[in-house]
Amino acid sequence: MPGFFITCPLGVNLLSFREVIFLFFFTIFSFDCLAIDYFISQSSGNDDNTGISPAVAIKSLTRVNNLSLSPGDALYFHKGDTWHGYLKPLGSGNLNLPIRIDSYGEGETPIINGFGYHAAILIHNEDNYHISNLKLINEDTHLDQNDKVKRIEGFFLDGSLERYGLKVVADSRSLNNFKFENISIQNIFPTEGHMGYGIKFESTSDRSLDNYFVISNVDMNQLKISNTGHYGIWIKPLGLYGITDNYKHYKYTLKNSKIHNTGGAGISIVKVNDVLIENNHFDGTGSSSDHRMYARGSGGFVFDSKNAVIQNNIFENAKGTLDSYGFHIDYNNEDVMVQYNLSRNNEGGFIQILGNNINSGYRFNISHGDGSRILGINGATQNGRLVNISSYCIINGITQNCQSIGNFVYNNTIHIPVGLNPKIHFGSKSGETFFYNNIFVSESYSHTINSTLNETMNTFKMDSNLFFPQEYFQLHHLIEENSYFIDPKLILNTQNEKFKYRLELDSPAYQVGKNILEVIRDEHHTFHNIERDFFKNQFTSFNFLNVGADNSPTGDLFILPAMNFFFLSFLFGVLTFLNFKYKRSFKSNSHFSV
Repeated sequence: MPGFFITCPLGVNLLSFREVIFLFFFTIFSFDCLAIDYFISQSSGNDDNTGISPAVAIKSLTRVNNLSLSPGDALYFHKGDTWHGYLKPLGSGNLNLPIRIDSYGEGETPIINGFGYHAAILIHNEDNYHISNLKLINEDTHLDQNDKVKRIEGFFLDGSLERYGLKVVADSRSLNNFKFENISIQNIFPTEGHMGYGIKFESTSDRSLDNYFVISNVDMNQLKISNTGHYGIWIKPLGLYGITDNYKHYKYTLKNSKIHNTGGAGISIVKVNDVLIENNHFDGTGSSSDHRMYARGSGGFVFDSKNAVIQNNIFENAKGTLDSYGFHIDYNNEDVMVQYNLSRNNEGGFIQILGNNINSGYRFNISHGDGSRILGINGATQNGRLVNISSYCIINGITQNCQSIGNFVYNNTIHIPVGLNPKIHFGSKSGETFFYNNIFVSESYSHTINSTLNETMNTFKMDSNLFFPQEYFQLHHLIEENSYFIDPKLILNTQNEKFKYRLELDSPAYQVGKNILEVIRDEHHTFHNIERDFFKNQFTSFNFLNVGADNSPTGDLFILPAMNFFFLSFLFGVLTFLNFKYKRSFKSNSHFSV
């Protein structure tokens, strides 16, 4: 096609049509040369500038919000600067050329202070965004100096009752491809009430119009979220309740992040298919340190979701009058695996599985000091529970008893320190539960750990659990049958918090566990494939399971790294002496791993 050219901003004719077709197949046809980088500086910018270089930076958020962004464009905020107001970018990227929002220059992370608006950053019906290296705060009044409500242009909500650090809204189409990395979000509180949230993904569907919208492919990494009125992260579809799995949000990951001191749960996962929560630290959720906080919440929970893996996290110090577990499985879920986590000092407890779940549960986790809550103290409406298997669910607004299929709790190690009196509870009509190979060790000599188990409309399969000392537990006969009552010989005497719960070399818990595949439904076998235990020991066979979260082979020398430092120092001294005395090299064939 003669005369057809693609032109870059400098006006140079670069490619013929045939050349474009050629590059389409070999370089996926990128328009990168048309992308524009915009620079924004509150301290040195000017809104009369073009913003296309640091020397001609834009100044205000108002000017930025009026830019029409295209795939591959970028917004760079100057380090050390602070903006008061909101960022509401216009335009979407695409899968290969997302719109980037980042920082430039030297100094402290740039701050966007939402200044009482509904959100510090609002992405409304736009998608394909990568945002990183920013700090967001938002706790000022929603009224301006003339007592008029501050409103985001083109958006109907204000910041009086709801407030956000970053909010993504889909109410006219489905959205896709978001990456948020190295973002700090703190002090998110509305003018009234507790509804302040770090990040929210909100879709609004209208069944009457057959409009169904979701937000998918979200990757969150290295976030720091603290001091929020309610949830740290909230994934919430509106108008999809009771709809089939065809309209779930899809593919969310949260990795390497710290969420602490939130008024509600650290993360609320609602109606999502394909979730990975990995290598995060949740600390102090359900906080009441600020009167604007909700003061109740687990480290996280999953609701009406499917294919979720929660692993390698630390959940600690959750507080609240109800719930407030390390991580709990709410109702209406399928295929949820909570594994390899450390749950510590959570008032509500360690394990909670509510009603109408399928093949969901906990394995190879460590619990220490969970379930300290006491009914009636500080408004608590329920005692702390190490295990809470419930039939609770809500259908059409009515609370009902809903049976689950294939609840599982196996190969966890639970340590109960002095002074705690948590319960073990299996509620009526909760359905099918597999309860195998768990270790419960109590040092709470002044309290008895009681269990309640209601057999009504339930199928319980329980075997090879270990309780020590026996006299500290008051167990239902179904739990007591086929259990062990002997010291599992956990290491305990070490400063390493995780290694405390490994088995000593002469532990009786080696290879006496139940083969889980003998009881798990055939269709769920693949989901339960085990690669390793809590301590990263590679798994060899279901036929040689230990009891507890440590599945190391009997007598392996990998235990050595967990031993007392002074013992290792002594051993090293002996070996050094022998080497010197006999003048021979000492070569170890052992490989130590943790």
